[in-house]
Amino acid sequence: MKPALSAVGARQEPVPENGDPMAEARLLIGGELVAGAGAPLEIENPALGEVFETVSLPSEEQVDAALAAAREGARAWAATPALERGELLHEVA
Repeated sequence: MKPALSAVGARQEPVPENGDPMAEARLLIGGELVAGAGAPLEIENPALGEVFETVSLPSEEQVDAALAAAREGARAWAATPALERGELLHEVA
């Protein structure tokens, strides 16, 4: 028997009228938002023990592309002068 939502301090979020509880999950790879091309992953509400969304995991190729993009971004960040990096960080903080 599952505990009542109120007993575990949880609440059921309202579902939008179109019935889709979440916006489509996307991956950010090399500055581009793309859909996962891998196996599906069921997302479960731990308070209810029910699957409320299924998203696609990245494919191996997408993981490789994301790692390559991250490495390139790290090189570019490292080549940026420290003062400029500090200013950029201050802007987003």
